[in-house]
Amino acid sequence: WGCGIQLTEPRNLPPAPGLAGNTFRQIVHSSTGGKELRVHFSNIFGESPVEMKSVHIALNPSVMVSSTIDPATDTALKFGGADSVTIPAGKDVWSDPVAFDLPPLTNLAITIYYGQCSSNIITDHPSPRCKSYLLAGNTAASPNLPGAIKVQHWYNIEDVDVMADDSYGAVVTFGDSITDGRGSTIGGNNRWPDDLARRLHTNAPTAHASVINTGIGGNAIFGGLGPAGIKRFDRDVLDKSGVKWVIVFEGVNDIGGARGRRNVTLATNMIAAYKKFTEKAHAK
Repeated sequence: WGCGIQLTEPRNLPPAPGLAGNTFRQIVHSSTGGKELRVHFSNIFGESPVEMKSVHIALNPSVMVSSTIDPATDTALKFGGADSVTIPAGKDVWSDPVAFDLPPLTNLAITIYYGQCSSNIITDHPSPRCKSYLLAGNTAASPNLPGAIKVQHWYNIEDVDVMADDSYGAVVTFGDSITDGRGSTIGGNNRWPDDLARRLHTNAPTAHASVINTGIGGNAIFGGLGPAGIKRFDRDVLDKSGVKWVIVFEGVNDIGGARGRRNVTLATNMIAAYKKFTEKAHAK
């Protein structure tokens, strides 16, 4: 699993009581399963450190996303052998690999108990099409979070890797809101990349292919919301673990932004960008 990340816009900042000193449970949906995994956390757009005092993962058994976890699967992550970690501004961190039985096509809860961190300048993915849960205090290991504030954002999480042999590989879907999941069911995991992951998994010749969705709503090759496509292609495609293929569905917002004008310069620049994407992917 993975997502495209950006600087949080003011309207997408965490609600009160904020992240600092509180618990935030986020739900992601696996494509490929495995017996050992690690989680990638990012503060790449932050301007101050992010302290994570405790991080837990557990299976989320709900068909539709909820705050409930299976307590038998609750596992604390470590960072260089320590229970806590502070991510410096502009940096990211991987957890230590941990034994964990993650089935394919399954909801995984990632629960962070935050220490000191900013509530104004945060790295996030603003439109995950599922609910996350914010609750005051340290409840990282709680089976459920009654009374939690529901938030449709992912903060500071970027990837979940599973250990697999060389027969496995990832396809990254790189695009805008169409890829990110606009129009899909909240908590239903029915974005088109989710449908693709199910089709690949249930077809024997492609069962070892995972899907990483790095769509960002409102994104464009040369601008839009979040980092421009030409600036984020390396991080959001080439740098993903195990990537072997990419589907580029980016440029709709560039064309739409032209508002019907005959724009030869835009067309020429888009073609050049697609060629650059192709050259970089083939070189990788």
